[in-house]
Amino acid sequence: MGKLDDRVAIITGGSGGIGRAAGKKFVDEGAKVLLVDLDERALREAVDAIGTKNATFECSDVTSDDDTQRYVKAALERFGHIDIFLANAGIEGNVKQIPDYPIEVFDRVIAVNVRGVWLGLKHVIPAMAKSGGGSISVEGIGFAIPVNLARGVMKEILEYGHVIRGWIGILPEDYDDEQAGQLRLPHGGVVVANMYRNSPAVDASLHLGDIITQVDGRPVHSAQDTLSQIVVKKPGANVRLHILREHRELDVVVHVIERPNSIQGT
Repeated sequence: MGKLDDRVAIITGGSGGIGRAAGKKFVDEGAKVLLVDLDERALREAVDAIGTKNATFECSDVTSDDDTQRYVKAALERFGHIDIFLANAGIEGNVKQIPDYPIEVFDRVIAVNVRGVWLGLKHVIPAMAKSGGGSISVEGIGFAIPVNLARGVMKEILEYGHVIRGWIGILPEDYDDEQAGQLRLPHGGVVVANMYRNSPAVDASLHLGDIITQVDGRPVHSAQDTLSQIVVKKPGANVRLHILREHRELDVVVHVIERPNSIQGT
């Protein structure tokens, strides 16, 4: 029994070193893999090197909406569903000062590293949702995904078959300095705008309108920052939220769980 038995993975940048290595590792663990890249010859060599009927390829340009829809459709037609999307395609461009940087090279880097990832997510996410969810790792946007986080994502996919992320069931929102002044709120914090029913946040007696100023002693700077500090917590751990409630400072300890496949509304 492999760790990825019956999982289906799409890997963009599939003919390169990382793409080939990931494809082989996934197949060795029982997955079926679709490699995506521009060079058909290189893709054939990559599939031949993996050496199994569980690896196939689709020659596509990740910057093209039509090509992206085609490789997603190909994965569904060949394997029936999609469980893993490794957005690995990415280019470096030139190393030059901004005044000397060719605009056409910049446009190509943005097209591959940003638009290509976005298009993949746009079309893969609905396909994953139909089969109950999946795991996504973005490699192409190097400035947004640190190497150690990408490695951690890969390790979790191989170990558990999906990405493990901590969840407590809050929907935080930012407020600006003007709102902070009008409502006498601290400059630096987020408001608990909503919570999912029967979530750990509800069980811990968080209230709507609570202002979160720290997560485990670390100040929060935005709603996204707050969620980012929570998702890295392993299920079973606790997270300590320093909050302001009706001008009283409190510490609330919330038990972290893995985000459920289906969650009840707010």
